[in-house]
Amino acid sequence: LHGSENTKPYDGIEKLLESLTNLDIKIGVVSNKYQEGVDKICRPLFSKYTNIFIGARKNINIKPASDMVNIALNMMNLNNNECLFVGDSTVDIQTAKNSNMKSIGVLWGYKDVSDATFTVNNPSEIINIILKENENE
Repeated sequence: LHGSENTKPYDGIEKLLESLTNLDIKIGVVSNKYQEGVDKICRPLFSKYTNIFIGARKNINIKPASDMVNIALNMMNLNNNECLFVGDSTVDIQTAKNSNMKSIGVLWGYKDVSDATFTVNNPSEIINIILKENENE
């Protein structure tokens, strides 16, 4: 009942999201938590940056399948080659691969992300990768 009371973003995440929002870079949340949990935990923390919150639902395969990512991409009117998938686990990195997306693995996270396209030690590095990737298009 009180699982989200002490939940807060990692240091630097809100600054990163604010910077991305100011650059008009679209952001979405894809989680294997049930949709109700995503709405309860993520929406209050991140709704000023996005309204795309995709959680586990009936009849939709969860990560590492690409189903939830495809829903988010459709909602944002984006193609997979226009996006980077940021995650903190092997499941996230495999999700990116299954979605034909480049990945950014965060080293402060949950599990091994060594197979990611890029790895970062702190959130501020993410924006640099995104900006470089946008230059390369």
